Amino acid sequence: MKTRSKLTNIDSLSTEVQERISRQPISNIHWVHRDELNPNLYNPNKMAPPEMNLLIESIAKDGWLFPICVLPKDVHIEGLTDNSQKDRYTIIDGFHRYKTSGKTQVYSLTDGFVPIVFPSGVDHIATTVRMNRVKGTHTVLGMADIIEILIAQGKTLEYIMLEFGMEAEEVYRLANRKGIPKTEIVTQAQFSSAWTPS
Repeated sequence: MKTRSKLTNIDSLSTEVQERISRQPISNIHWVHRDELNPNLYNPNKMAPPEMNLLIESIAKDGWLFPICVLPKDVHIEGLTDNSQKDRYTIIDGFHRYKTSGKTQVYSLTDGFVPIVFPSGVDHIATTVRMNRVKGTHTVLGMADIIEILIAQGKTLEYIMLEFGMEAEEVYRLANRKGIPKTEIVTQAQFSSAWTPS
């Protein structure tokens, strides 16, 4: 596969490629107020409070990186959409992003406006489930590698907990998998690297 070493101006691509790109949902992001959105009635995905807090922190610090996938306002499906509110878009994927958009830190970024896209597929339940499943999970060993790198960089326990939404015990367990004792992390968190025990 041919790789490009710099950003390509889309206007320099062939008309056929430009047309295919223009049909992709991500090429057609719209900004609407969060009050125009409704959750669907079937999403099985749940998010625990620590991950929800991390999502709020992520959007507040990094901005809106992912749009919310929705059905058009005129699409209503029995059992899938809240047909009592037909003047709203129904969320297919991004319910938790929508939920966090009501929090002050996120709301204030765009005055409550959120990015939406309309997916190409017609099986909306399948789209929701696919989106939930393809996000994947972090492997324990992969996260342990990251913790090891952060500790080597001199990051404190408090920094890791705050930035990654982890409890201290989780950091200790991951570090321990790499042979880093709990005492080393606690020492780094409480003392400078120049400190030595007497």
